[in-house]
Amino acid sequence: MSPVAKIDWHPWGENGSTLLVMTVDGKLREYEVSLDPDEPRRTLDMVPEKQQGAFSAIDDAEREVASFTFGKGKADWGPLTLYTLTKSGDVYAICPYLPEYA
Repeated sequence: MSPVAKIDWHPWGENGSTLLVMTVDGKLREYEVSLDPDEPRRTLDMVPEKQQGAFSAIDDAEREVASFTFGKGKADWGPLTLYTLTKSGDVYAICPYLPEYA
């Protein structure tokens, strides 16, 4: 497994037991620690794959994740939006993102 970029609890996880682990390679692993703390329930790629034949700067920072966070809204899509920041400053978002057990 790649080095960990950030670990955080999903705000809507059932009983507060949904743990998200983001590694620098852009893999987000969702663990339901009350059911199985060893194996992720699902794994998502949060950084798009490098496209073959497309122009791309040669900078590994474009593909390395620095952190992630959730939106901060209360009555909107905030808690359902997951933002990923790369070391080069690119931001990717996925919405809606809801844990398997919410």
